This record gives sequence, C-alpha cells and structure tokens, in this order.
Amino acid sequence: MEYDKMTKAELIEKLENLSHLGTTVHAKNKQINDLKEEKKGQEEKYRNIIKELKSQLEDTERRLKISKSPEEFKEEVDKVWKDAQEAVDKANLVLKSYTQAMTLINSAMALINENDKYLSQKIK
Repeated sequence: MEYDKMTKAELIEKLENLSHLGTTVHAKNKQINDLKEEKKGQEEKYRNIIKELKSQLEDTERRLKISKSPEEFKEEVDKVWKDAQEAVDKANLVLKSYTQAMTLINSAMALINENDKYLSQKIK
C-alpha cells in the first residue's frame, strides 16, 4: 500500500483502524494468556488431586496387605460363603413350608366349597 498517495484524512482513518485492530489483538492476546494461566492452574489442581488419590490408594493397599494374609482372606471368604449358604438353605426351608401350608389351605378351601355346594343343593 502506498501511503504517500493517500490524503491526510485517509491516513488518519487508516491509523484509527490499525489502532482499533491493535487494541483488539492485544485484548485477544490477554484473553488467551488468561486462559493459559487458568489451564495451568487447573492442571496443577488436578495433578495434586491425582497425587493425593494415588497416595491414599497406595496407603489402603499397604494396610490391606499388612492386615490380612492370603490364607486369612480365603478363610474369611469361605466363612462368609458358608454363612450365606446356610441362610439360603433356611430360606428354602421356610419357602417349602409356606408352599405346603398354602397347599393345605387350598385343599381346605376346595373341601369347604364342595360342602357348601352340597349343602346348598340339600337346602333347596
């Protein structure tokens, strides 16, 4: 662009446009830098959280290894399974008894219905 062929008014207008453009670029650069700083802060925050969680996990794992040997763990699991199986067996026994009781009640109701039908015919 040849500035020596432009009038004073055109040069002033061009300068104002360039000044506005420069201000806009500066504002955007500031915005980008602010976002970069914010991102760095968040990354640092997340790194600290991850570091803390990793430390807690390692501590928990260490405590578990110390507290129970594999044999103790297996014994405990076997005991829990045995208790669970006993509970299931007892529940099955209760359900079987309930089913038998319901069968008896159903038979009694059928007998009552038959007697009612018989008596109804005799009364007529």
